[in-house]
Amino acid sequence: MKTGRITAKLRDAVPVCLMVEGKEVKRYKNIDLPDSIKKVELLDFHFNVPMNGKITFEISYAPGVLPEAFPEPRAKVTRAEKAAAKVQRKAAQEEAAEAPAPVYQKAPTYAFAIGSYIIDRNGKLSGEKNEELTEALAAQGFTAA
Repeated sequence: MKTGRITAKLRDAVPVCLMVEGKEVKRYKNIDLPDSIKKVELLDFHFNVPMNGKITFEISYAPGVLPEAFPEPRAKVTRAEKAAAKVQRKAAQEEAAEAPAPVYQKAPTYAFAIGSYIIDRNGKLSGEKNEELTEALAAQGFTAA
């Protein structure tokens, strides 16, 4: 079983101790557990409940399975940052939706119509003159015929 499947429900309730041969190798808050560690196969797991009440979740691994250098804990993202990223994604999707979609013209031309431009089956672009488009295509190695 992968580490991420067993730690998914813990939230930030208890620290997670990564153990090899009964010795603690690394300790994380569950919420900080790096994604690369979540993909590692585990051998066993259990809760350690000592008399002092400081519960830990111990996960045992085979020797050599864990990385030599542990990754940094996951970056914490605030709700405001998540909301801003969501707004940016939505704006990018709307912008992409505004761009004209290619329409296949079928036989006999086998061309694609993109807005007011046509790309024939040989890759020839025809339509209104547009210097910005010409420069952008030239920068990518396309030449005007």
